[in-house]
Amino acid sequence: CVGPSFEPGRMTVRSTNIPRCVASAQGVLDGLFPSTTEPIPLRISNTNETEYLTPNKNFCAVVGELFAAGRASWRASPDAEVAEAKVQLRALGRIPEDIMAKIESASEFIAFRDVLIALNAHGQDLWGVGTVPGLLKRVDRAGTLEVERLMKGGSADSAAAMNSAGLGFWLGELSDRWTARSHSTSTDATTLSLVSAHDTTLIPILIALGVMESGVWPDYASSIIFELYSRGEDGTQGLDSQVRVIYNDEVITHKIPGAGGSEYVPVRKLQDLIDTFRPRDLAEVCMTSQEKGRVAANEGGKDTF
Repeated sequence: CVGPSFEPGRMTVRSTNIPRCVASAQGVLDGLFPSTTEPIPLRISNTNETEYLTPNKNFCAVVGELFAAGRASWRASPDAEVAEAKVQLRALGRIPEDIMAKIESASEFIAFRDVLIALNAHGQDLWGVGTVPGLLKRVDRAGTLEVERLMKGGSADSAAAMNSAGLGFWLGELSDRWTARSHSTSTDATTLSLVSAHDTTLIPILIALGVMESGVWPDYASSIIFELYSRGEDGTQGLDSQVRVIYNDEVITHKIPGAGGSEYVPVRKLQDLIDTFRPRDLAEVCMTSQEKGRVAANEGGKDTF
């Protein structure tokens, strides 16, 4: 869909403002266009308050509230394997006490998991975790389940709200691009949109689509690809356009609930799914319970005639 050299207008590139994500995007671009010497435009959010490529309480305040509910739910009832992992980690006697205290008191495994995975990737000592059969995998699973609980706000009802407040705005933009591209007859239209973000971008996307494999963290350099196909040579049959979804080289379209169980799904059907959590009024969706209470109180105090 793209040629050997970069053509402005034929593709867009977006990254969060985290250096490693910017570097990843630049690396992909170098691989796509090795002969291009001019800098390729890269869209990056100027501030954390405008970033919506990952669930962000600074962009959408209610995300912080949902995270807190998810964290409280996890602390109250973590996965059954967590208790065994805590006992095994304590028995090692090598985990720094400040880290061990957080694990034991609040079942906080996300940051600990990240540290272990990074140490393991560089062949460094894991405080003995790697010497206990299955323990590293157990910690990995616990951290994944914990972040899933956060991304779902702790309950099924909150999960729908998190789908909307977390990544609903970006997925809505993606849906709009499908509509625009499938109805376009221009040969100069954008054919590739590249986004460089985080595992905490992939996880809520997979959750929202109903295809998250519970307890399995996305691998390093994971990707999810939405391929848009159009029936008809002129590309004008927008309602007949199809989407194929690929996650780490595996087609997963058929796993999406309501997608019909096939490799390709009509774009309208996938847009219908996105519409269930796409925020129509972002300001309203992002209101915290406290903010909603103030609005309700103000409206209740108004005079009516």
